[in-house]
Amino acid sequence: MIPKPQVIEEKVVVKRKPTPEEQKKLRPGDEGFDPAAHPFVLIYTNKPAEEVGSPIARNGVEQVLYWIFSTPIGDAPLMCPDIPVSELADIERILDKGSDFHYEDDEAAREGKQIIDLAKKELKHFIENGGEPQEFFKYYHHQLIAYHEQFMDAQSAVLKLAKEDPLLAADYYRKVNEKLAKQGIKQIKLSNKMKERLGITEE
Repeated sequence: MIPKPQVIEEKVVVKRKPTPEEQKKLRPGDEGFDPAAHPFVLIYTNKPAEEVGSPIARNGVEQVLYWIFSTPIGDAPLMCPDIPVSELADIERILDKGSDFHYEDDEAAREGKQIIDLAKKELKHFIENGGEPQEFFKYYHHQLIAYHEQFMDAQSAVLKLAKEDPLLAADYYRKVNEKLAKQGIKQIKLSNKMKERLGITEE
């Protein structure tokens, strides 16, 4: 998931609150920029860029691609955001620019940037075949929702059977997890106490 906005130094002080229209035009670092009004901004700081290091995502398109393609299959996804119109108009340039890898990047940062670059290639291919960017985001968002609903249904079925027929629940639990694993969906987890009650000795 996309990390929450991170404030590295004190916020810029403004004399009046910008209007919603003004907020749309502001960017991180601009006077009056409010990160709370831009929930998909990863880093907000008044330090020079070279002192901060490179954030994983540099714009809204990259942030949404990272969020979608790094969300564990089966987890509940966030709401699918709309990409700023200015970025949609500049989509070709954004997709053509690869991530900047730095020696100070840790493993998680490198992995995140690789996810973004691969997702950009998928989105670029989609657009070249006549698709609209927002359709791409919505499609994968719907997929995440469908996988989450499948996971929740499976989990509910296991818990229901555990109450109604504990003798069958252990075998059903294993079969359900095998099915989820084949689809790349996260496994159902039961508490140690529940597993002990059902006679489950291993995952």
